[in-house]
Amino acid sequence: MPSTEVSRRGLFTLGLSRLREHAAGTPAPDGHSAPPPVTYAERQRLARDHADSGDLWAPVRTRLDEVAGPLPVEATSLFGPMFSAHHHQALADLFAAAGPDGAIAFTAWGPLGVVGRLLRLAALLDPAPAGHAAALAWGREERLRQDLELHADEPEFRLESLEMRFAGEEEALTRLCRALPPLAAVEDQDALRTQGAAIINELAVPDGDGITLPARYLIAIARRRSAVPGA
Repeated sequence: MPSTEVSRRGLFTLGLSRLREHAAGTPAPDGHSAPPPVTYAERQRLARDHADSGDLWAPVRTRLDEVAGPLPVEATSLFGPMFSAHHHQALADLFAAAGPDGAIAFTAWGPLGVVGRLLRLAALLDPAPAGHAAALAWGREERLRQDLELHADEPEFRLESLEMRFAGEEEALTRLCRALPPLAAVEDQDALRTQGAAIINELAVPDGDGITLPARYLIAIARRRSAVPGA
């Protein structure tokens, strides 16, 4: 297949393969030494750059807008801070975008359901080194509360459910790996797909000629402390 027809997932695999070729010590054409080995941060960045959720998260966006709509929320994000390379900075940027009198609302995947299970698998197969936090750490209310309280008082959390429909288990695994950067970044993709397929098989519910998979996520809402009367 010509390279111009490679899927986004294929482009990610191709890019990561080239990084690994350099990491293996292939001399550069000019005789200089090859770049250093592919790092955890480089793999995560490449995965974020090529992530493609398509319309998978459309119901989550609709629900976030429904929750935030009646409130004075000035900035929202769909899983942005969770998958950022710098979680705390992403959160600070969201508050900055909301302005001094605004509030923010964002989503984060929880540990339950197919997405949480797959993110846990990715963290086991590709542990975050010192100085990096696994994405799923941001899917727990206690962690989110701790980080939000650096900026706001009494953040609010709502636990929501999502049912995703797929033609089959293979399509489900492929689309979720494409949509979730930590999955795409795992070096041992064979292990990821083998163990990920087992998770999907366990959770899949037959639905006509396809399957349905459950996921759980949090909606977090917080107002900057400076905007609270009397602060």
